[in-house]
Amino acid sequence: MLKKSILGVVLLALVAMPAYAGHIKATGWPCEFKFLDICEIPITMNIGLYVEILDQDKLKIELDQKDLDTYEGSCTIQIKSNFDLILGCYVKDNDASKAMGGKFSCEIKPDPFVPKTLCVGVEEREVCVIYDEVSIVHLDFGKGIEVGTAVVQVKPGFDCTWEDP
Repeated sequence: MLKKSILGVVLLALVAMPAYAGHIKATGWPCEFKFLDICEIPITMNIGLYVEILDQDKLKIELDQKDLDTYEGSCTIQIKSNFDLILGCYVKDNDASKAMGGKFSCEIKPDPFVPKTLCVGVEEREVCVIYDEVSIVHLDFGKGIEVGTAVVQVKPGFDCTWEDP
């Protein structure tokens, strides 16, 4: 009888002990064993800078003669980004343009600043190229002769401070 009484007191003491794992504030477990929420942990991530120029494979600048030795052309680019940015551009020479001499200039119009678009839409800008002081006498005639490559550049349009990790 004494053993049964001691066993009953021990079982009663175990049932009455609080659960120390986490902070479960239940007086008893449900009839069915179910998961109970005991902790919420915030999840964070670093989101990088994202920029995309749409349909790059379809872009082409065709230069038209504006003067005896001046050619101009442009194309429209569509930009999506998750940050404010500034566009720039330059032209890489190739063998044809080196043979003809002259100088390239490249400009983003109407404004090189592009505000972030997120998923709302796209921003459009013109990439304008001028090829000046050209001497076409050094090349054979033809259509669609590639004379260079316009390279579009991007940099963030805001000041940043670097924190070394």
